[in-house]
Amino acid sequence: MPGWAKDALRHKVGSRVAMGVRPQAISDVPQSDQAAGSCSLEMKVGVVEFLGDKMEVYLSTANHPHVIAHIEAHRRVMPNQTLRMHLDPGRLQFFEADQTGAALAAAPVESPTPP
Repeated sequence: MPGWAKDALRHKVGSRVAMGVRPQAISDVPQSDQAAGSCSLEMKVGVVEFLGDKMEVYLSTANHPHVIAHIEAHRRVMPNQTLRMHLDPGRLQFFEADQTGAALAAAPVESPTPP
């Protein structure tokens, strides 16, 4: 979990929280600035749908049966494989896990540097 999220969710320790991440923020390769193993999960491949230069990969974890990632089409991804998928920590969002689904935390937006 990224540092900004730990700080923002400190008051939720012991509570259920939902994490949201868009398919474009999930990759089968770590970002160059990402420490090995940080913000990554083992996921099982269900379906692979080729979309030209990208593919939509339907994945699951032990706690979440429906995860979708958009990755480069040249990757060798096959159904029933287990892969370590990497999440972009700057694009994670956290929500209440109850019926309200209220937003709890999102990565801070970096202000552009003036010219």
